[in-house]
Amino acid sequence: MSKMTSLEHQNSTAVSARGWNEIYARGEDSNEEPWSNVVSFVHRFVLKNVNGPLSFLELGCGSGPNLRFAARLGMSATGIDASDVAVEVCETRLERDGLMADVLHCPFGDLPFADQSFDCVVDRASLMFADGDTLNQTVSEVHRVLKPGGHFFHNTIADDVAATLVALDMGEGSSDTEMYAKYPDFRLTSASDLTDRFKAGWVAREVKRVERTVFVPALDVTAEWEAVLQKI
Repeated sequence: MSKMTSLEHQNSTAVSARGWNEIYARGEDSNEEPWSNVVSFVHRFVLKNVNGPLSFLELGCGSGPNLRFAARLGMSATGIDASDVAVEVCETRLERDGLMADVLHCPFGDLPFADQSFDCVVDRASLMFADGDTLNQTVSEVHRVLKPGGHFFHNTIADDVAATLVALDMGEGSSDTEMYAKYPDFRLTSASDLTDRFKAGWVAREVKRVERTVFVPALDVTAEWEAVLQKI
């Protein structure tokens, strides 16, 4: 596959950001509680392994449920998002709850932080909307800003569930057609993709493929990767 030109990358990023801006502007992201897999990651791999103050970075923080969770634990919490509307919503909810966190509007592939700044970094299904070059650059940037021995939680959709593939077909009758059309770089991830993504400088502490079937309000089957990588 040929690499994306600079102009193509800019256009693709702009399309994706507009899609998220529309979602947050309509108030469709109503998440108030942190994602359970992020809670599990923090308690099992971060809190038990680090003494003293902890620093937490989330890529694609959205409206900030995971940031607020980290702030309530007393962590120094930082979030970034490509959607300026999401950043505004996140800041409003932090202020509402009397919590402190830094929230920045910036791209993933060029993190504005010093080397070895964070004890943990979280990607709760955000990098799967990045183009290949940006994804690879972001993984390198995450490695750079993590402290030695720091942990990265990478959560993305797997490529081996028929229901997910049907949704991506953009065919008539797909409830996700409109959603995916707004994110031209959306990608599914295979086991070999994960292996290639985290070769040098990482050790896998846990890799799980989790399949979920929702029956109500509508049948929905998805499979996700939940990977915990440690910087070495």
